[in-house]
Amino acid sequence: MSSNRYSVSSELSGLEQYPRFENIQFKYLPIDSGPNIIRSVPNACFARVSPTKVENPRIVLLSPDVLNMLNIKHEANHHNEQNYRKEQKTASYLVEYLSGNKLWPGSEPTAHCYCGYQFGSFAGQLGDGAAISLGELTNEQGEHWELQLKGSGLTPFSRQGDGRKVLRSSLREFLCSEAMYYLSIPTTRAASVITSDTLVERDMFYTGDSIFEKASITSRVAKTFIRFGSFEISKPHDPVTGRSGPSVGNLTIVSQLIDYVIQRFYPDIWKEHSSDIVNCYMEFFKEVVKRTATLVALWQTVGFCHGVLNTDNMSIIGLTIDYGPFGFIDQFTWDHISNTSDPDGRYSYAQQPSVCAWNCARLSECLIQALSDQQKCSDKNLQFTDDDLTEKFTHVLNSTYMPCFESVYLKRMREKLGLFNAKDEIDTELIHSLFDTMEKTGADFTNTFLALEDTLSQILCQHGENSLKERLNDANNSCLLKPDLVVEECCSLSLLQETFEPDDMELHRQLIARFSEIRENILHKLEEMKMLKSDAKEKLYKELELRNQNNRKSSHH
Repeated sequence: MSSNRYSVSSELSGLEQYPRFENIQFKYLPIDSGPNIIRSVPNACFARVSPTKVENPRIVLLSPDVLNMLNIKHEANHHNEQNYRKEQKTASYLVEYLSGNKLWPGSEPTAHCYCGYQFGSFAGQLGDGAAISLGELTNEQGEHWELQLKGSGLTPFSRQGDGRKVLRSSLREFLCSEAMYYLSIPTTRAASVITSDTLVERDMFYTGDSIFEKASITSRVAKTFIRFGSFEISKPHDPVTGRSGPSVGNLTIVSQLIDYVIQRFYPDIWKEHSSDIVNCYMEFFKEVVKRTATLVALWQTVGFCHGVLNTDNMSIIGLTIDYGPFGFIDQFTWDHISNTSDPDGRYSYAQQPSVCAWNCARLSECLIQALSDQQKCSDKNLQFTDDDLTEKFTHVLNSTYMPCFESVYLKRMREKLGLFNAKDEIDTELIHSLFDTMEKTGADFTNTFLALEDTLSQILCQHGENSLKERLNDANNSCLLKPDLVVEECCSLSLLQETFEPDDMELHRQLIARFSEIRENILHKLEEMKMLKSDAKEKLYKELELRNQNNRKSSHH
Protein backbone atom coordinates (compact mmCIF):
# COMPACT_ATOMS: atom_id res chain seq x y z
CA MET A 1 0.00 0.00 0.00
CA SER A 2 2.88 2.35 0.68
CA SER A 3 3.73 2.40 -3.04
CA ASN A 4 0.37 4.08 -3.68
CA ARG A 5 1.18 7.01 -1.39
CA TYR A 6 2.81 10.27 -2.37
CA SER A 7 4.70 12.80 -0.30
CA VAL A 8 5.02 16.54 -0.86
CA SER A 9 6.43 17.29 -4.30
CA SER A 10 9.66 19.28 -4.44
CA GLU A 11 9.68 19.54 -8.24
CA LEU A 12 7.80 22.79 -8.73
CA SER A 13 8.40 24.70 -11.95
CA GLY A 14 7.76 28.40 -12.55
CA LEU A 15 4.36 27.45 -13.97
CA GLU A 16 3.25 25.85 -10.74
CA GLN A 17 1.82 28.68 -8.68
CA TYR A 18 0.65 26.77 -5.64
CA PRO A 19 -1.69 27.80 -2.83
CA ARG A 20 -0.35 29.01 0.51
CA PHE A 21 -1.38 26.64 3.30
CA GLU A 22 -1.54 27.86 6.90
CA ASN A 23 -3.71 25.14 8.51
CA ILE A 24 -4.82 27.34 11.39
CA GLN A 25 -7.27 24.78 12.78
CA PHE A 26 -4.46 22.36 13.59
CA LYS A 27 -3.00 24.87 16.04
CA TYR A 28 -6.14 24.71 18.19
CA LEU A 29 -7.71 21.27 17.68
CA PRO A 30 -6.29 17.81 18.45
CA ILE A 31 -5.10 15.58 15.59
CA ASP A 32 -4.72 11.79 15.65
CA SER A 33 -1.52 10.48 14.05
CA GLY A 34 -2.35 6.78 14.21
CA PRO A 35 -2.33 4.35 11.28
CA ASN A 36 -4.54 5.03 8.26
CA ILE A 37 -6.70 1.97 8.80
CA ILE A 38 -10.40 1.70 9.54
CA ARG A 39 -10.72 2.18 13.29
CA SER A 40 -12.18 4.27 16.09
CA VAL A 41 -10.47 7.65 16.48
CA PRO A 42 -10.81 8.82 20.10
CA ASN A 43 -9.86 12.21 21.55
CA ALA A 44 -9.23 13.91 18.20
CA CYS A 45 -11.07 16.13 15.75
CA PHE A 46 -8.93 15.03 12.80
CA ALA A 47 -6.86 12.03 11.72
CA ARG A 48 -3.74 12.38 9.59
CA VAL A 49 -4.10 10.51 6.28
CA SER A 50 -2.65 10.48 2.76
CA PRO A 51 -4.59 10.39 -0.51
CA THR A 52 -4.34 7.16 -2.50
CA LYS A 53 -3.12 7.68 -6.05
CA VAL A 54 -5.22 6.96 -9.15
CA GLU A 55 -4.03 5.77 -12.56
CA ASN A 56 -3.87 8.21 -15.46
CA PRO A 57 -5.82 11.09 -13.87
CA ARG A 58 -7.31 13.68 -16.22
CA ILE A 59 -9.43 16.79 -15.89
CA VAL A 60 -13.14 16.62 -16.64
CA LEU A 61 -14.23 20.01 -15.30
CA LEU A 62 -12.64 23.10 -13.78
CA SER A 63 -14.24 26.11 -12.12
CA PRO A 64 -12.08 29.13 -13.02
CA ASP A 65 -13.85 31.26 -10.38
CA VAL A 66 -12.99 28.87 -7.56
CA LEU A 67 -9.42 28.30 -8.71
CA ASN A 68 -8.90 32.06 -8.90
CA MET A 69 -10.37 32.39 -5.42
CA LEU A 70 -7.69 29.97 -4.20
CA ASN A 71 -4.92 31.64 -6.23
CA ILE A 72 -4.31 28.38 -8.10
CA LYS A 73 -2.82 29.05 -11.53
CA HIS A 74 -4.82 27.68 -14.47
CA GLU A 75 -5.59 28.30 -18.13
CA ALA A 76 -9.34 27.90 -18.47
CA ASN A 77 -9.69 29.03 -22.09
CA HIS A 78 -7.66 28.78 -25.28
CA HIS A 79 -8.08 30.71 -28.52
CA ASN A 80 -5.10 29.54 -30.54
CA GLU A 81 -2.67 26.65 -30.74
CA GLN A 82 -0.03 28.34 -28.58
CA ASN A 83 -2.51 28.98 -25.76
CA TYR A 84 -3.84 25.46 -26.17
CA ARG A 85 -0.38 23.98 -25.54
CA LYS A 86 0.00 26.23 -22.50
CA GLU A 87 -3.36 25.08 -21.19
CA GLN A 88 -2.42 21.44 -21.65
CA LYS A 89 0.80 22.00 -19.69
CA THR A 90 -1.12 23.73 -16.90
CA ALA A 91 -3.71 20.95 -16.88
CA SER A 92 -0.96 18.36 -16.57
CA TYR A 93 0.39 20.21 -13.53
CA LEU A 94 -3.03 20.71 -11.93
CA VAL A 95 -4.32 17.19 -12.38
CA GLU A 96 -1.56 15.68 -10.26
CA TYR A 97 -2.50 17.84 -7.27
CA LEU A 98 -6.27 17.89 -7.71
CA SER A 99 -6.29 14.09 -7.96
CA GLY A 100 -4.22 13.70 -4.79
CA ASN A 101 -1.35 12.04 -6.64
CA LYS A 102 0.93 14.86 -5.45
CA LEU A 103 0.70 17.26 -2.52
CA TRP A 104 1.39 20.98 -2.58
CA PRO A 105 4.04 22.24 -0.13
CA GLY A 106 2.44 23.00 3.21
CA SER A 107 -0.49 20.66 2.67
CA GLU A 108 -1.33 18.50 5.72
CA PRO A 109 -3.98 16.01 4.61
CA THR A 110 -6.48 14.94 7.26
CA ALA A 111 -9.90 13.35 7.59
CA HIS A 112 -12.44 14.91 9.96
CA CYS A 113 -13.90 12.90 12.85
CA TYR A 114 -17.60 13.39 13.54
CA CYS A 115 -20.72 11.48 14.53
CA GLY A 116 -24.34 11.83 13.46
CA TYR A 117 -28.01 11.10 13.92
CA GLN A 118 -28.99 9.17 10.82
CA PHE A 119 -32.74 9.07 10.15
CA GLY A 120 -33.33 10.06 13.77
CA SER A 121 -31.06 7.49 15.43
CA PHE A 122 -27.59 8.10 16.82
CA ALA A 123 -25.08 6.22 14.65
CA GLY A 124 -21.86 6.84 16.60
CA GLN A 125 -18.61 7.57 14.76
CA LEU A 126 -18.99 8.40 11.06
CA GLY A 127 -16.33 10.85 9.84
CA ASP A 128 -14.89 11.63 6.42
CA GLY A 129 -15.02 8.19 4.85
CA ALA A 130 -14.32 9.38 1.31
CA ALA A 131 -13.08 12.94 1.73
CA ILE A 132 -9.59 14.15 2.58
CA SER A 133 -8.84 17.75 3.46
CA LEU A 134 -5.61 19.02 1.94
CA GLY A 135 -5.56 21.78 4.54
CA GLU A 136 -6.55 25.38 5.08
CA LEU A 137 -5.07 27.96 2.75
CA THR A 138 -4.98 31.76 2.61
CA ASN A 139 -5.44 33.65 -0.65
CA GLU A 140 -4.09 37.06 -1.69
CA GLN A 141 -7.14 38.79 -0.22
CA GLY A 142 -6.42 37.26 3.19
CA GLU A 143 -9.41 34.90 2.98
CA HIS A 144 -9.11 31.45 4.52
CA TRP A 145 -10.44 28.42 2.63
CA GLU A 146 -10.37 24.70 3.32
CA LEU A 147 -9.69 22.52 0.27
CA GLN A 148 -10.98 18.93 0.22
CA LEU A 149 -10.65 16.05 -2.21
CA LYS A 150 -13.75 13.87 -2.24
CA GLY A 151 -13.13 10.34 -3.48
CA SER A 152 -9.39 10.32 -2.82
CA GLY A 153 -9.11 7.03 -0.96
CA LEU A 154 -9.48 5.23 2.34
CA THR A 155 -9.45 6.92 5.75
CA PRO A 156 -10.00 5.56 9.27
CA PHE A 157 -13.67 6.50 8.78
CA SER A 158 -14.34 4.59 5.54
CA ARG A 159 -16.20 1.77 7.33
CA GLN A 160 -17.38 -0.70 4.63
CA GLY A 161 -16.58 1.72 1.79
CA ASP A 162 -13.54 2.04 -0.44
CA GLY A 163 -13.05 5.80 -0.08
CA ARG A 164 -13.81 6.34 -3.76
CA LYS A 165 -16.45 8.17 -5.78
CA VAL A 166 -17.44 7.66 -9.41
CA LEU A 167 -17.87 10.15 -12.22
CA ARG A 168 -21.67 10.44 -12.13
CA SER A 169 -21.82 11.41 -8.44
CA SER A 170 -18.79 13.69 -8.81
CA LEU A 171 -20.39 15.57 -11.69
CA ARG A 172 -23.64 15.92 -9.77
CA GLU A 173 -21.87 17.49 -6.80
CA PHE A 174 -19.80 19.84 -8.96
CA LEU A 175 -22.76 21.06 -11.01
CA CYS A 176 -25.18 21.43 -8.13
CA SER A 177 -22.82 23.18 -5.75
CA GLU A 178 -21.90 25.73 -8.41
CA ALA A 179 -25.56 26.13 -9.43
CA MET A 180 -26.57 26.74 -5.82
CA TYR A 181 -23.86 29.37 -5.46
CA TYR A 182 -25.18 31.28 -8.46
CA LEU A 183 -28.73 30.92 -7.11
CA SER A 184 -27.42 32.86 -4.06
CA ILE A 185 -27.88 29.88 -1.75
CA PRO A 186 -25.08 29.29 0.79
CA THR A 187 -23.05 26.28 -0.31
CA THR A 188 -19.68 24.64 -0.53
CA ARG A 189 -17.94 25.32 -3.87
CA ALA A 190 -16.39 22.91 -6.35
CA ALA A 191 -13.06 23.59 -8.07
CA SER A 192 -12.66 20.53 -10.26
CA VAL A 193 -13.66 17.04 -11.26
CA ILE A 194 -10.89 14.55 -12.08
CA THR A 195 -11.49 11.10 -13.49
CA SER A 196 -9.03 8.22 -13.92
CA ASP A 197 -8.44 4.69 -15.18
CA THR A 198 -8.66 3.29 -11.65
CA LEU A 199 -11.81 1.15 -11.50
CA VAL A 200 -14.21 0.68 -8.60
CA GLU A 201 -17.13 -1.71 -8.33
CA ARG A 202 -20.60 -0.19 -7.94
CA ASP A 203 -24.19 -1.48 -7.88
CA MET A 204 -25.81 1.56 -9.49
CA PHE A 205 -29.45 0.51 -9.03
CA TYR A 206 -29.00 -1.68 -5.92
CA THR A 207 -30.17 -4.74 -7.85
CA GLY A 208 -27.16 -6.94 -7.16
CA ASP A 209 -25.77 -6.31 -10.65
CA SER A 210 -22.44 -4.58 -10.08
CA ILE A 211 -20.39 -2.86 -12.76
CA PHE A 212 -16.93 -1.29 -12.78
CA GLU A 213 -16.77 2.49 -13.03
CA LYS A 214 -13.92 4.99 -13.17
CA ALA A 215 -12.79 6.43 -9.85
CA SER A 216 -13.24 10.21 -9.84
CA ILE A 217 -12.32 13.00 -7.45
CA THR A 218 -14.10 16.29 -6.76
CA SER A 219 -12.19 19.12 -5.12
CA ARG A 220 -14.53 21.15 -2.94
CA VAL A 221 -14.00 24.33 -0.99
CA ALA A 222 -15.53 26.00 2.08
CA LYS A 223 -14.56 28.21 4.99
CA THR A 224 -14.93 25.07 7.09
CA PHE A 225 -16.47 21.62 6.78
CA ILE A 226 -17.23 21.38 10.50
CA ARG A 227 -20.80 20.22 11.00
CA PHE A 228 -23.32 19.57 13.79
CA GLY A 229 -22.08 15.99 14.09
CA SER A 230 -18.57 17.28 14.86
CA PHE A 231 -19.80 18.19 18.35
CA GLU A 232 -21.30 14.74 18.98
CA ILE A 233 -18.00 12.86 19.30
CA SER A 234 -18.25 12.84 23.12
CA LYS A 235 -21.88 11.70 23.33
CA PRO A 236 -22.49 8.96 25.91
CA HIS A 237 -23.98 5.53 25.24
CA ASP A 238 -27.27 5.80 23.36
CA PRO A 239 -29.90 3.53 24.96
CA VAL A 240 -31.66 2.94 21.62
CA THR A 241 -28.78 2.22 19.25
CA GLY A 242 -26.21 1.19 21.85
CA ARG A 243 -23.63 3.49 20.29
CA SER A 244 -21.52 6.30 21.71
CA GLY A 245 -19.07 8.85 20.39
CA PRO A 246 -15.41 7.81 20.00
CA SER A 247 -14.40 10.43 22.60
CA VAL A 248 -17.11 9.57 25.12
CA GLY A 249 -16.40 11.21 28.48
CA ASN A 250 -13.96 13.75 27.01
CA LEU A 251 -16.06 16.92 27.09
CA THR A 252 -12.97 19.12 27.03
CA ILE A 253 -12.53 18.37 23.33
CA VAL A 254 -16.09 19.55 22.62
CA SER A 255 -15.48 22.80 24.50
CA GLN A 256 -12.25 23.27 22.52
CA LEU A 257 -14.13 22.81 19.27
CA ILE A 258 -16.98 25.15 20.26
CA ASP A 259 -14.58 27.90 21.33
CA TYR A 260 -12.54 27.48 18.14
CA VAL A 261 -15.62 27.71 15.89
CA ILE A 262 -16.96 30.81 17.65
CA GLN A 263 -13.59 32.59 17.55
CA ARG A 264 -12.91 31.72 13.88
CA PHE A 265 -16.34 31.95 12.27
CA TYR A 266 -18.40 34.04 14.70
CA PRO A 267 -15.74 36.49 15.96
CA ASP A 268 -18.21 39.26 16.85
CA ILE A 269 -19.99 36.94 19.26
CA TRP A 270 -16.72 35.91 20.88
CA LYS A 271 -15.56 39.50 21.17
CA GLU A 272 -18.76 40.63 22.84
CA HIS A 273 -19.71 37.64 25.00
CA SER A 274 -16.59 35.55 25.76
CA SER A 275 -16.51 36.77 29.37
CA ASP A 276 -19.93 35.12 29.94
CA ILE A 277 -19.57 31.65 28.46
CA VAL A 278 -23.23 30.65 28.87
CA ASN A 279 -24.45 33.74 27.07
CA CYS A 280 -21.69 33.31 24.49
CA TYR A 281 -22.81 29.77 23.65
CA MET A 282 -26.44 30.85 23.53
CA GLU A 283 -25.70 33.70 21.12
CA PHE A 284 -23.63 31.32 19.01
CA PHE A 285 -26.50 28.83 18.95
CA LYS A 286 -28.96 31.57 18.02
CA GLU A 287 -26.84 32.58 15.03
CA VAL A 288 -26.45 28.96 13.88
CA VAL A 289 -30.23 28.54 14.14
CA LYS A 290 -30.75 31.68 12.03
CA ARG A 291 -28.33 30.51 9.36
CA THR A 292 -29.90 27.06 9.29
CA ALA A 293 -33.43 28.46 9.02
CA THR A 294 -32.30 30.83 6.27
CA LEU A 295 -30.67 27.99 4.35
CA VAL A 296 -33.67 25.66 4.38
CA ALA A 297 -36.02 28.54 3.52
CA LEU A 298 -33.94 29.23 0.41
CA TRP A 299 -33.98 25.52 -0.49
CA GLN A 300 -37.77 25.52 -0.35
CA THR A 301 -38.04 28.44 -2.77
CA VAL A 302 -36.15 26.61 -5.54
CA GLY A 303 -37.60 23.14 -4.94
CA PHE A 304 -34.33 21.66 -3.67
CA CYS A 305 -34.43 18.44 -1.64
CA HIS A 306 -31.18 17.58 0.14
CA GLY A 307 -32.23 13.97 0.66
CA VAL A 308 -30.18 13.05 3.73
CA LEU A 309 -30.43 15.73 6.42
CA ASN A 310 -28.65 13.83 9.16
CA THR A 311 -26.81 15.91 11.77
CA ASP A 312 -23.51 14.97 10.11
CA ASN A 313 -24.69 16.77 6.96
CA MET A 314 -25.57 20.07 8.68
CA SER A 315 -22.94 22.80 8.31
CA ILE A 316 -22.06 24.78 11.45
CA ILE A 317 -21.83 27.95 9.32
CA GLY A 318 -25.07 27.39 7.41
CA LEU A 319 -23.85 25.98 4.08
CA THR A 320 -25.35 23.32 1.85
CA ILE A 321 -22.88 20.46 2.22
CA ASP A 322 -22.51 16.83 1.14
CA TYR A 323 -24.47 16.59 -2.10
CA GLY A 324 -25.61 12.98 -2.20
CA PRO A 325 -29.14 11.81 -3.10
CA PHE A 326 -30.35 15.38 -3.64
CA GLY A 327 -32.82 16.49 -6.29
CA PHE A 328 -34.76 19.43 -7.66
CA ILE A 329 -38.51 18.87 -7.87
CA ASP A 330 -40.01 18.45 -11.33
CA GLN A 331 -43.68 17.46 -10.94
CA PHE A 332 -44.56 19.18 -7.68
CA THR A 333 -45.78 17.29 -4.63
CA TRP A 334 -45.39 18.45 -1.05
CA ASP A 335 -44.11 15.03 -0.01
CA HIS A 336 -41.51 14.74 -2.78
CA ILE A 337 -38.65 12.41 -1.76
CA SER A 338 -35.30 12.54 -3.55
CA ASN A 339 -33.67 9.69 -1.61
CA THR A 340 -34.81 6.16 -2.44
CA SER A 341 -33.47 5.06 0.97
CA ASP A 342 -36.05 7.27 2.70
CA PRO A 343 -39.37 5.44 2.11
CA ASP A 344 -41.02 7.09 5.13
CA GLY A 345 -40.25 10.57 3.82
CA ARG A 346 -38.39 11.83 6.87
CA TYR A 347 -36.39 14.12 4.59
CA SER A 348 -39.13 14.96 2.09
CA TYR A 349 -39.57 18.47 0.71
CA ALA A 350 -42.33 19.31 3.19
CA GLN A 351 -40.37 17.92 6.15
CA GLN A 352 -37.08 19.74 5.52
CA PRO A 353 -37.88 22.79 7.71
CA SER A 354 -38.97 20.71 10.70
CA VAL A 355 -36.13 18.19 10.48
CA CYS A 356 -33.54 20.99 10.33
CA ALA A 357 -35.08 22.44 13.49
CA TRP A 358 -34.82 18.97 15.06
CA ASN A 359 -31.15 18.86 14.11
CA CYS A 360 -30.63 22.26 15.78
CA ALA A 361 -32.11 20.78 18.95
CA ARG A 362 -29.52 17.97 18.81
CA LEU A 363 -26.77 20.59 18.50
CA SER A 364 -28.09 22.38 21.57
CA GLU A 365 -27.70 19.15 23.56
CA CYS A 366 -23.97 19.15 22.77
CA LEU A 367 -23.61 22.78 23.84
CA ILE A 368 -25.52 22.12 27.07
CA GLN A 369 -23.35 19.09 27.80
CA ALA A 370 -20.18 21.16 27.33
CA LEU A 371 -21.48 24.00 29.51
CA SER A 372 -22.54 21.61 32.24
CA ASP A 373 -19.06 20.07 32.28
CA GLN A 374 -17.37 23.49 32.37
CA GLN A 375 -19.49 24.54 35.34
CA LYS A 376 -18.63 21.36 37.24
CA CYS A 377 -14.92 21.93 36.63
CA SER A 378 -15.13 25.58 37.67
CA ASP A 379 -14.24 26.90 41.11
CA LYS A 380 -17.43 28.94 41.08
CA ASN A 381 -20.76 27.67 42.35
CA LEU A 382 -23.02 25.94 39.85
CA GLN A 383 -24.75 28.73 37.96
CA PHE A 384 -27.30 26.77 35.93
CA THR A 385 -28.63 23.23 36.16
CA ASP A 386 -28.99 21.10 33.04
CA ASP A 387 -32.73 21.74 33.16
CA ASP A 388 -32.11 25.49 33.30
CA LEU A 389 -29.81 25.31 30.29
CA THR A 390 -32.24 23.12 28.35
CA GLU A 391 -35.02 25.61 28.96
CA LYS A 392 -32.83 28.52 27.81
CA PHE A 393 -31.65 26.84 24.61
CA THR A 394 -35.13 25.55 23.81
CA HIS A 395 -36.47 29.09 24.12
CA VAL A 396 -33.77 30.35 21.73
CA LEU A 397 -34.68 27.68 19.19
CA ASN A 398 -38.44 28.19 19.44
CA SER A 399 -38.27 31.98 19.32
CA THR A 400 -35.72 32.15 16.50
CA TYR A 401 -36.10 29.33 13.99
CA MET A 402 -39.62 29.69 12.55
CA PRO A 403 -39.74 33.52 12.55
CA CYS A 404 -36.45 33.55 10.62
CA PHE A 405 -37.57 30.79 8.25
CA GLU A 406 -40.90 32.47 7.49
CA SER A 407 -39.30 35.88 6.98
CA VAL A 408 -36.66 34.62 4.52
CA TYR A 409 -39.11 32.32 2.73
CA LEU A 410 -41.72 35.04 2.25
CA LYS A 411 -39.15 37.57 1.07
CA ARG A 412 -37.69 35.24 -1.58
CA MET A 413 -41.11 34.00 -2.73
CA ARG A 414 -42.33 37.58 -3.10
CA GLU A 415 -39.31 38.25 -5.28
CA LYS A 416 -40.11 35.19 -7.42
CA LEU A 417 -43.74 36.27 -7.84
CA GLY A 418 -43.18 40.02 -8.11
CA LEU A 419 -45.14 40.89 -4.96
CA PHE A 420 -43.72 44.26 -4.00
CA ASN A 421 -46.15 45.36 -1.28
CA ALA A 422 -45.65 42.99 1.64
CA LYS A 423 -48.86 41.63 3.18
CA ASP A 424 -47.79 38.67 5.27
CA GLU A 425 -51.08 36.86 5.83
CA ILE A 426 -52.41 37.40 2.30
CA ASP A 427 -49.07 36.57 0.66
CA THR A 428 -48.65 33.41 2.74
CA GLU A 429 -52.11 32.22 1.74
CA LEU A 430 -51.47 33.06 -1.92
CA ILE A 431 -48.15 31.20 -2.01
CA HIS A 432 -49.55 28.12 -0.26
CA SER A 433 -52.55 28.15 -2.60
CA LEU A 434 -50.23 28.32 -5.61
CA PHE A 435 -48.28 25.26 -4.47
CA ASP A 436 -51.50 23.37 -3.67
CA THR A 437 -52.71 24.10 -7.20
CA MET A 438 -49.37 23.01 -8.63
CA GLU A 439 -49.66 19.72 -6.76
CA LYS A 440 -53.25 19.10 -7.89
CA THR A 441 -52.36 19.78 -11.52
CA GLY A 442 -48.99 18.06 -11.54
CA ALA A 443 -47.20 21.26 -12.51
CA ASP A 444 -43.43 21.36 -12.93
CA PHE A 445 -41.86 23.38 -10.09
CA THR A 446 -39.31 25.48 -11.95
CA ASN A 447 -41.12 25.72 -15.27
CA THR A 448 -44.27 27.05 -13.62
CA PHE A 449 -42.40 30.13 -12.42
CA LEU A 450 -40.73 30.52 -15.81
CA ALA A 451 -44.15 30.33 -17.47
CA LEU A 452 -45.54 32.99 -15.15
CA GLU A 453 -42.59 35.19 -16.05
CA ASP A 454 -43.14 34.55 -19.76
CA THR A 455 -46.74 35.78 -19.57
CA LEU A 456 -45.57 39.16 -18.32
CA SER A 457 -42.74 39.24 -20.85
CA GLN A 458 -45.22 38.70 -23.67
CA ILE A 459 -47.41 41.58 -22.50
CA LEU A 460 -44.36 43.83 -22.19
CA CYS A 461 -43.27 42.97 -25.71
CA GLN A 462 -46.75 43.42 -27.16
CA HIS A 463 -48.07 46.41 -25.24
CA GLY A 464 -45.20 48.05 -23.37
CA GLU A 465 -44.59 48.85 -19.69
CA ASN A 466 -47.45 51.36 -19.32
CA SER A 467 -49.98 48.81 -20.56
CA LEU A 468 -48.63 46.24 -18.11
CA LYS A 469 -49.02 48.66 -15.19
CA GLU A 470 -52.61 49.41 -16.25
CA ARG A 471 -53.44 45.72 -16.45
CA LEU A 472 -51.80 45.02 -13.08
CA ASN A 473 -53.84 47.81 -11.46
CA ASP A 474 -57.07 46.51 -13.00
CA ALA A 475 -58.35 43.90 -10.55
CA ASN A 476 -61.01 42.78 -13.05
CA ASN A 477 -58.58 42.17 -15.88
CA SER A 478 -58.85 38.49 -16.76
CA CYS A 479 -56.54 38.71 -19.78
CA LEU A 480 -53.35 39.36 -17.86
CA LEU A 481 -52.38 35.72 -17.41
CA LYS A 482 -51.93 33.52 -20.46
CA PRO A 483 -53.02 30.17 -18.98
CA ASP A 484 -51.77 28.05 -21.88
CA LEU A 485 -48.17 28.75 -20.92
CA VAL A 486 -48.80 27.47 -17.40
CA VAL A 487 -51.02 24.55 -18.39
CA GLU A 488 -48.27 23.27 -20.67
CA GLU A 489 -46.19 22.63 -17.54
CA CYS A 490 -48.85 20.35 -15.99
CA CYS A 491 -48.83 16.59 -16.38
CA SER A 492 -51.64 14.36 -17.65
CA LEU A 493 -54.46 13.08 -15.45
CA SER A 494 -53.22 9.51 -15.85
CA LEU A 495 -49.80 10.51 -14.53
CA LEU A 496 -51.44 12.35 -11.64
CA GLN A 497 -53.45 9.23 -10.77
CA GLU A 498 -50.25 7.20 -10.79
CA THR A 499 -48.59 9.78 -8.51
CA PHE A 500 -51.31 9.56 -5.89
CA GLU A 501 -51.97 5.83 -5.98
CA PRO A 502 -51.73 4.35 -2.45
CA ASP A 503 -48.71 2.23 -1.67
CA ASP A 504 -50.94 -0.69 -0.64
CA MET A 505 -52.21 -1.61 -4.11
CA GLU A 506 -54.16 -4.68 -2.96
CA LEU A 507 -56.21 -2.59 -0.54
CA HIS A 508 -56.67 -0.01 -3.27
CA ARG A 509 -58.05 -2.60 -5.72
CA GLN A 510 -60.40 -4.06 -3.11
CA LEU A 511 -61.80 -0.64 -2.29
CA ILE A 512 -62.33 0.32 -5.92
CA ALA A 513 -63.95 -3.04 -6.73
CA ARG A 514 -66.30 -3.00 -3.76
CA PHE A 515 -67.47 0.61 -3.75
CA SER A 516 -68.49 2.70 -6.71
CA GLU A 517 -68.22 5.80 -4.56
CA ILE A 518 -66.17 5.79 -1.36
CA ARG A 519 -67.59 7.99 1.32
CA GLU A 520 -65.50 9.75 3.92
CA ASN A 521 -67.03 7.78 6.79
CA ILE A 522 -65.90 4.49 5.21
CA LEU A 523 -62.35 5.75 4.95
CA HIS A 524 -62.43 6.85 8.58
CA LYS A 525 -63.70 3.41 9.58
CA LEU A 526 -60.89 1.71 7.70
CA GLU A 527 -58.41 3.99 9.41
CA GLU A 528 -59.87 3.23 12.86
CA MET A 529 -59.55 -0.49 12.12
CA LYS A 530 -55.87 0.17 11.26
CA MET A 531 -56.50 -1.05 7.71
CA LEU A 532 -55.57 2.29 6.21
CA LYS A 533 -52.79 4.66 7.27
CA SER A 534 -53.36 8.41 7.25
CA ASP A 535 -50.96 9.05 4.39
CA ALA A 536 -52.59 6.31 2.32
CA LYS A 537 -55.99 7.83 3.04
CA GLU A 538 -54.80 11.20 1.80
CA LYS A 539 -53.51 9.59 -1.36
CA LEU A 540 -56.85 7.85 -1.88
CA TYR A 541 -58.70 11.13 -1.50
CA LYS A 542 -56.48 12.73 -4.10
CA GLU A 543 -56.78 9.81 -6.52
CA LEU A 544 -60.57 9.65 -6.20
CA GLU A 545 -60.79 13.36 -6.85
CA LEU A 546 -58.67 12.92 -9.97
CA ARG A 547 -60.73 9.91 -11.06
CA ASN A 548 -63.90 11.98 -10.77
CA GLN A 549 -62.27 14.73 -12.83
CA ASN A 550 -61.37 12.16 -15.47
CA ASN A 551 -64.91 10.79 -15.51
CA ARG A 552 -66.37 14.28 -15.85
CA LYS A 553 -63.95 14.99 -18.67
CA SER A 554 -64.99 11.77 -20.47
CA SER A 555 -68.71 12.54 -20.09
CA HIS A 556 -68.25 15.88 -21.85
CA HIS A 557 -66.87 14.22 -25.00
